[in-house]
Amino acid sequence: MARSSHDRALTSILVGVRNVMRRDPRGELSEDMRLDGGTALVTGASSGLGEAIAVELARRGVQVYGAARRASPELRDRLRRAAGSETIDMLPVDLADLPQVD
Repeated sequence: MARSSHDRALTSILVGVRNVMRRDPRGELSEDMRLDGGTALVTGASSGLGEAIAVELARRGVQVYGAARRASPELRDRLRRAAGSETIDMLPVDLADLPQVD
């Protein structure tokens, strides 16, 4: 049976989690674990888990593009302050509306 792109993405995430767990069995990321030069698109970055992921990636040196229906300059500024980094930008998009995604 052919593997879908979702299967490959999930496998990639699990491999990354496994690698972090090997470094620290508690699964905690140390402050010195950096991702400088990386780029990430984080969906749902206006609240909850998406917001937390966007802030933590920016803290670690990643250029973060947050996609959210409620994206605004005020939200971007709040996330930048939380991250202590200017590497967060917001993209206003409703991912359920395919023309907006294009």
